[in-house]
Amino acid sequence: MEIEIALLGSVPPEFVLLSRDVVEGYLGLKAQVVGFLNMYSSEERVLAYELLRRVREPLPGNMLLVITSKDIYHPGYNFLFGLALPGKRKAVVSFYRLLCGIRQIELERFAKEIIHELGHLMGLNHCETPGCVMRFSNSVFEVDEKDWRFCDRCLRDLGIRGFSVKRGYLLDITKYLNKR
Repeated sequence: MEIEIALLGSVPPEFVLLSRDVVEGYLGLKAQVVGFLNMYSSEERVLAYELLRRVREPLPGNMLLVITSKDIYHPGYNFLFGLALPGKRKAVVSFYRLLCGIRQIELERFAKEIIHELGHLMGLNHCETPGCVMRFSNSVFEVDEKDWRFCDRCLRDLGIRGFSVKRGYLLDITKYLNKR
């Protein structure tokens, strides 16, 4: 299984490198950047479900992750950090609302949201365990409060589904800080 990473909007290289590292280093899956999407060029705000409906299908057995600088939303929500459609094997993560002017914090938030949305594609639901990366976040403050790792229950559920997360992986954000 491979995670195909597509880019929409202006995506800095450190976000691309971090996403690949998290997918391969922590989730233990192969990652391949498949290129830029040429859609929504004049729109800043994008309906997340519509974006995932319009984007191409992943190759058989793969999953597609769209990384975007666009502000995404869904009916009933002012904004989203990400959205996953497990049945379609597609997810989108936006770093638009994760930005704060401090790159280390932005990248930590982004890593959490990548892992969260891919967790959904791997079969996990939202988790109530405090600190678990699968806990629903309604604000950046809630993103900041949770860890970038799965809790023990989510790890067990991933194992039952045939996924093997690398528990010893250490997320080192500092190696991405000078990649601009």
